[in-house]
Amino acid sequence: MEFSEYLTAVRGEGEALARAAAEGLDPHVPCCPDWTVRDVVAHTGAVHRQKEQIVRERWIDQAPPLVEAPTDGLLDWYNEGLDQLIATLAETDPATPVYTWYEPDQTAGFWYRRMAHETAVHRVDVEQGHGIDGLVVADLAADGVDELLVVMLTGYPAWAEVAEYGSTLRLECTDQEAAWTLRYVTFSGRSPNTGTEFADEPSFIFAEGSEPTAIARGTASDLLLYGWGRRPLTALPVEGDLTLVADFRSVAADVT
Repeated sequence: MEFSEYLTAVRGEGEALARAAAEGLDPHVPCCPDWTVRDVVAHTGAVHRQKEQIVRERWIDQAPPLVEAPTDGLLDWYNEGLDQLIATLAETDPATPVYTWYEPDQTAGFWYRRMAHETAVHRVDVEQGHGIDGLVVADLAADGVDELLVVMLTGYPAWAEVAEYGSTLRLECTDQEAAWTLRYVTFSGRSPNTGTEFADEPSFIFAEGSEPTAIARGTASDLLLYGWGRRPLTALPVEGDLTLVADFRSVAADVT
């Protein structure tokens, strides 16, 4: 997707979230039992403001702290923050160096993409809180699956000892020309940065061309929302090893 398309998605998804939230802030969100719609709006608004500050002030080495959402006037506060985020991104070259938590991409463009998907998933949360089975448009959803896999889910630390297994999962979109093949692995070792010891920590790596042990097919929206825990496994037709598809969601839950 183009950066202009991400910016359009931030606005469209952000405004849709606000419209859904205007129906009421008290309902509980099914996928996040401890959260109400109010909590989702407060969280998303705080994230928007933090990322806007990173880009506007050109933070490089770290992120500023999240701001606290107000008790009163939450939706007005949220909408103001959304407008600020969109304005700041629109006037910033995506190649501008800024802090991100993803080492391979330390540019404002990372936040264009991340905020589009962050906002879309939380818009679905708010809609689900009001009994609406929301979805994400196909092109944005397929890009979101790719972001989830490349940026968050696949790989392992350079210092780790890795054990590869024969289990291979293929994710196939039924409404986009997009598919990904992943091999299940585990890694072990001690982090030189934190001293944390890892033993047989599950992960996935890309393994294009491998024969799949399991194939999960669905719309790009269903694949994305399953990966983010907003759809049950039953939403995806699966051929082969169901356990492997469940393991994929378990790993995704740990890294998101």
